[in-house]
Amino acid sequence: MPVPVHTNAVIIEMSIPELARAGILDTSGRRGFLDRVYQVYWWAVFVLVILLPIKADEVTFYFPAVVGVAAAWLFAVPAYAQSLVASADFSSLRPSPTLLSDFISRMKARPVKLPADLDNEAEVAAADALIAEELPALIPSVLLRIMATLSTRAVGAAIFGSIGLLAGPWLASIHLTWLRGWSPVSVLYAVTAPVLPLLFGSMLVPIVGFTYLASRREDLPRDVGRDPKQ
Repeated sequence: MPVPVHTNAVIIEMSIPELARAGILDTSGRRGFLDRVYQVYWWAVFVLVILLPIKADEVTFYFPAVVGVAAAWLFAVPAYAQSLVASADFSSLRPSPTLLSDFISRMKARPVKLPADLDNEAEVAAADALIAEELPALIPSVLLRIMATLSTRAVGAAIFGSIGLLAGPWLASIHLTWLRGWSPVSVLYAVTAPVLPLLFGSMLVPIVGFTYLASRREDLPRDVGRDPKQ
């Protein structure tokens, strides 16, 4: 059947709720704590880098490095995502059956106002049991959502890095004397620089995660017969 513009629009419109349900899109319009932290981090690095003096010869290796890191990361993520969905076993992650209760008691010791529902011991106990049962199954979904978020930023870094490959040498040749020799190429530096530490840091997630799982499996025989509250 023909696929006119209206058909594509309807397909996208129907896809948005499913992507939001899977946690890939956020349609609430409100930023969470981690989103605000990332926003502050991004602008701090952006302002710092955009004010740094840039030499013309740096363009020839910086932007190829940006494209290379982003492309390598995007090629590696599908394999890691597949391992999370198909073969990763998080059953050895056995949180304490009083995990939520312990968290609430620690929060009450701080000057923080908690919702009134958290004073209901029956509901907290039911949530404790649910968390202990469901947490191992939720870990892959949480990790995949993080990878999805980083993937969009890696694509953006690759795009701006490619622009830097094409226009970087020309932009680096432009210097504004009234801004102490500032060059417009600094904008491309500042847009891509905040993403690179995140991509490098995320490469540690599989190693740290699987190492932790291996250590938990080693502890399983010693956990047998132990008081679950310990």
